[in-house]
Amino acid sequence: MLLENYLKEKKISLYKLADLSGVSYTTIFNIVHDKADIKKCAVGNVLRIANTLKLSVEDLVFLCDSKYNYTVFKSEQCHLVHRLGEVEYIIDVQKKKKIDYYWNLCCYAEAMYLVAMIDY
Repeated sequence: MLLENYLKEKKISLYKLADLSGVSYTTIFNIVHDKADIKKCAVGNVLRIANTLKLSVEDLVFLCDSKYNYTVFKSEQCHLVHRLGEVEYIIDVQKKKKIDYYWNLCCYAEAMYLVAMIDY
């Protein structure tokens, strides 16, 4: 799961996140290990976790998406190039700062894939 990788990259343990956010360790553990759907968690808990990690709720939900995988990401990018055209795709990636977005979420493979797509 992306959230677990994000926490490791930022050197934040589950205990530390629980302590800083005020959300129980059990809740944090269940969210990180995909035993609880973040979309069904109490809004207050989701906000406290997102604020502690300095993420938007949308970014936190993205990091918790158990259905996400890199292969789907690559496929989506190829479809975008086909739909938008190469030039418009490059403009879209740059305008929306997608490379920075994925890099800041510690999704380095995705960020580098976008760099490669633009460079190609």
